[in-house]
Amino acid sequence: MKGLTFYISICILFTCCTKKVEENATISFQNDTLDFGSCYRGEKIRTSLIFYNSGTDSLRLKSISASCGCTTIQISKYVVAPRDSGKIEIQYDSQRDAGIVIKTIITESNTEPILNILYLKGEVRHIEGMPLKKFTN
Repeated sequence: MKGLTFYISICILFTCCTKKVEENATISFQNDTLDFGSCYRGEKIRTSLIFYNSGTDSLRLKSISASCGCTTIQISKYVVAPRDSGKIEIQYDSQRDAGIVIKTIITESNTEPILNILYLKGEVRHIEGMPLKKFTN
């Protein structure tokens, strides 16, 4: 009986004292701001952004959204293994903008912090003769 009690005590001691290594996903971006420079109103800008999972658990992108309908997004994969990468394809339609623009892209994932904000910025130049009317979404 003493042997069983000793064995159970040792098991409890090791269970309580061993530190569990937490697995987590960590998202990092090649760059959090993409500067497309300048374009003329009406041009469509295409660019891409590489992201990495530098954590020890699979990265799961729950959602990705843009601040307006002028920016569309396609993602290569929603689940990224540790030490692997993915790609976000971005297309911006400058038809409704003029001047300096800053658009936001928000990712939601199983990381800490949950939300990450990326920026697409540049200048949309006016074409002579094109009305400067601002459109609304």
